[in-house]
Amino acid sequence: INIILGLEDINTEASKLLLSKIQRGQQIKNRLRKTEKTLLTNKHLYNYSKLSQSGRSTFFSGPLTATKDVSSTYGLDLLFTESGLLKQSISDITLFGHNNHLKAMQVSIEAEGLESLFGDGTDDDDDDEHKDATVGMSAMLFDVQLRPVVFFQGYMDLVSKVFSSSGDPISVVKGDVLLIDYLQRLPMQSGLQAIVEYQGGLGLEVSANIDVSIWEQESKTNINTKASLVFEFTTEVDTSFFQTDIKAQVDAETAVDFDSIMKFSSFPMLMCLELSQNNMPYRETYILSESLPEKNITYTKRKGRKATLWGRDFPFHSSNSEMCRSLLTADE
Repeated sequence: INIILGLEDINTEASKLLLSKIQRGQQIKNRLRKTEKTLLTNKHLYNYSKLSQSGRSTFFSGPLTATKDVSSTYGLDLLFTESGLLKQSISDITLFGHNNHLKAMQVSIEAEGLESLFGDGTDDDDDDEHKDATVGMSAMLFDVQLRPVVFFQGYMDLVSKVFSSSGDPISVVKGDVLLIDYLQRLPMQSGLQAIVEYQGGLGLEVSANIDVSIWEQESKTNINTKASLVFEFTTEVDTSFFQTDIKAQVDAETAVDFDSIMKFSSFPMLMCLELSQNNMPYRETYILSESLPEKNITYTKRKGRKATLWGRDFPFHSSNSEMCRSLLTADE
């Protein structure tokens, strides 16, 4: 209730972002939806005065993948300044399963002082206008904050990096994560012992590239996330006269690109957002091995299958589609 009542007491863009999150919450089935729906039937809380926020800031979320046990969603928060320049962009991927959720990854781009470059400051942005123009990025992986990256700080730093830039993306995070490591010895009724081992790992690389053109008053940003997932299962029975084991391995890899184009030459600023997933190769391998050491006999059988999940583009709100159509057509 206090959030809705306070929409008129904060700046236009912040109130527009909060309103967008409230409206989006009405479209998602969860435990809070019924409570929100009951509150918003009150005309003193939810009326034209609250719905007519004129800012450009917005929030959007949509489904990414879904299985019987786990589903994932992608979300995007966009907060603008009063003059129409981007102040903060937060994109995240959240996993849901068994009444729990985990924010697998979050990438945030923050900017301040851009009004000093383009001279579009308003009275509400005076504090931000006198700051040095700065653009940076930070990331969180499984709720762990990673080292932030600063693209440029100040006008002179921007100019020097424009002339000296090689065009190569900046690495934000790169590494491997051990998801599961399980080992158990199981005694069988025959007196033999089976060894069961289960391992799973995730390889992740997040890189970013930002291209700012002062002369064309245009900015292009790309955040590339590459991920590979491997699970391996092994069951082994080993004796002095007989050995057998079965191995199963599943691996997949994909890449997700988040691109944005911003035009500063017009007011308010024009911006196009695109989120796309590349083709995802998927492979399963099964190996059955039996051997008799005394007779030097080994039998091995291998089976497997391969598949490719085709890439796709993820939609945002309709106004973004119209702006992308306008910007991309103009570039052609």
